[in-house]
Amino acid sequence: MKTSMKSKTLFIQLRKTLYDQMYENSENGLQNIVESLAWNDSIYRTFNEGLRLSRNKASRQRLPNSLIEYIHHAHIAYIVISLRKLYDDKKEGSHAVNSLRTATQQILKNAHLFTRQNYVAFDDVPYDDNDKLDWKTRAIVQARHSQFDSLCGIRAGTPRRKTDVLDVNIPKKLHKRTRLRPEIERFANKFLAHSSAKKNRPSEEVTLENLTLGHIQAQYRNVIWSTQQIAKLLCEAFLSLVPTPQFDVLMNWENGLFDSPTKRRLIKYWYKRMGWWQKWTDHYRMGYKIFTSP
Repeated sequence: MKTSMKSKTLFIQLRKTLYDQMYENSENGLQNIVESLAWNDSIYRTFNEGLRLSRNKASRQRLPNSLIEYIHHAHIAYIVISLRKLYDDKKEGSHAVNSLRTATQQILKNAHLFTRQNYVAFDDVPYDDNDKLDWKTRAIVQARHSQFDSLCGIRAGTPRRKTDVLDVNIPKKLHKRTRLRPEIERFANKFLAHSSAKKNRPSEEVTLENLTLGHIQAQYRNVIWSTQQIAKLLCEAFLSLVPTPQFDVLMNWENGLFDSPTKRRLIKYWYKRMGWWQKWTDHYRMGYKIFTSP
């Protein structure tokens, strides 16, 4: 009994640490970083699409080239640094940085604390599902049991036990595959966050050629995948999508940036980008399945 209570106490402490890293209301909260990433990247890509649509229009309908170049460089710098923050490895101390890698490392290190009893009843929700519970509590209990079935890897019809434990292969693969793409990491470490000496850096031309919007978007899918798996381990929802604007996000874009026909096409493009984030978030969030690979 004492062992069980100690395990629950340690699990609650671990969960609180992970929860604070994921949902902290600050610039360093992982959900805030991801939401800002999704929003700002959608703004930029919509602007970039506007440039494409306007490339053959009269020069008076286009922005100055020097400003366009600055926006491209500034956006890439913002994205790369944001991704580097998300995938920063743990430094000295237990919780030196808020990052996906810190979270997955702590989950892996403490996988033994993820028992069915701890997972279902960590906040004093009843462990057993019965008719005496109100509908909301009963739904929570049922959902947590169903989610833990996938976390411990039991087959349908197998008896559930309080001592069921997290399949250790899940946190192992989650930590291993929550990785920053090497081309993004090289640019961040050698050219952006640090000014590496010539003998200590790769070819600048090759590094920049590999830093494509396609590679960045592939990294976004890794962000969505990893955040959703971590959230399922915490019994929480994680918003890895573009916040729905309650205003015209392209207000006045037709007054000096682009013309009205272009803006109408860009509105459709904006919602297409929102749909991209929503599609991948729903893919990993809906249901109880655990994806061990992005």
